[in-house]
Amino acid sequence: MLGKYVVILFRLANKSYRLKIPFLPKLLQLFIFLISSCEISYKATIGRNLRLPHPTGIVIAGGAIIGENVTINQHVTIGGNWGKKIDGRAFPIIGSCIWIMPGSLVVGPIIINDNVIVGAQSLVTKSVATNSLVAGSPSRLIRNLNEDDIKKINYIN
Repeated sequence: MLGKYVVILFRLANKSYRLKIPFLPKLLQLFIFLISSCEISYKATIGRNLRLPHPTGIVIAGGAIIGENVTINQHVTIGGNWGKKIDGRAFPIIGSCIWIMPGSLVVGPIIINDNVIVGAQSLVTKSVATNSLVAGSPSRLIRNLNEDDIKKINYIN
């Protein structure tokens, strides 16, 4: 339930940032952190149907781009790697229908394509292909997802 409030407050902070309303985005970001220990930058670009079942400890950096129907579990970090830039971009691009399990780190200028499951405690530093299950530190392809797996991801989201 708290995850829904976090998403609503993020949307409000993001909208006020885009409308160039001073102080309100930072104030809302601070309030989100105080109620949930979750730090989502108001500068991040996030699509519809973001789901945060347990928002504690989630960090999403300002340059991150996240698609639609994404589920992010607790203690996930989505951040940049300033030492490694691609096309001037240091933050990840995350596609649609993604499930990121607890404790995972997604860092650097990588692309996670659609229909991907990132296993718990994974360190993702390289791009991930469509319809994949990745896990490990550093992450590696465990297997390709079939139609039933993709339906489960969409059901969860």
